Amino acid sequence: MVIGHVSYDQLRSLASAPLLVPELHPYFYDHPLDHVPGVLLLEGIFQLFAQTAAERINLPRDQEIYIKKIKVSFRRWCEKNLPIKLELAPKQKPSSFPTWPLVFEGRVIQEKKTTCLIHLEGDLVTSKPFLETDFVSPEPQGNLPEGKFVHRQRAENVMVSNIRPEGKSSCSCDLLKPPHGHIFSAGNSSCYSMLYLLETIRQFSLFMAHNFGGISLDLPIILLSFQFSLSRPIYRQESLKLSSHHQPTSVVNNMLMCTIEVILHGQDGLLGEGAIKSLV
Repeated sequence: MVIGHVSYDQLRSLASAPLLVPELHPYFYDHPLDHVPGVLLLEGIFQLFAQTAAERINLPRDQEIYIKKIKVSFRRWCEKNLPIKLELAPKQKPSSFPTWPLVFEGRVIQEKKTTCLIHLEGDLVTSKPFLETDFVSPEPQGNLPEGKFVHRQRAENVMVSNIRPEGKSSCSCDLLKPPHGHIFSAGNSSCYSMLYLLETIRQFSLFMAHNFGGISLDLPIILLSFQFSLSRPIYRQESLKLSSHHQPTSVVNNMLMCTIEVILHGQDGLLGEGAIKSLV
């Protein structure tokens, strides 16, 4: 868990919790950082959503919820040494629960300033559309991209294969199954988390930026926004692929603005699509 005690404001239908910052965590702090990474902020919101939804709906044990749509915008850094508060509230009236999908609005607050805004929608996980025997093993470890190109130092945190060109203007990569004991393989859920999807898209985009966009490894890349919509859950047993067209960058105040649109392919075809925007 990366959140502390959850408090509920019944009048405003608002759930809140402090974010815990585990600087020794092998994934969130894969390498030294002078700030709180965006993926940690989002994992805190996802955990707050899971707990809040469970409290409101009282799901049977054999059912679970997945995040099918998300929009995130980052406004500023979060410092490691200052308290961080997470807030989340449903868009629906409490009397209408559960109305699917569940729609929530959240934000991250530090020193009374909003550092991140989140819109997310959750839905029920349905039965699998394929057999577990359909799963195709990921590429061997020797075929991984170098960690520096995806901004990871630990090999177990590299979640994408090397990129394959597809025609003149597009490319793709496979998503790798996390090793046993990794945060993305933890828990009893039959599905990958939205955080896993964000991390794979982040790595895919970084690899494209450094290898096709000509972005130097010495330049900092700041995540500005992320959005994605899924047509169904991302099941852990299936093989998954990301694809994207090469997209030009634009110059804003002497900085490069990069928006990369991506498509997620599952066992049965198109599974979702979205975009990630960064500033160099």
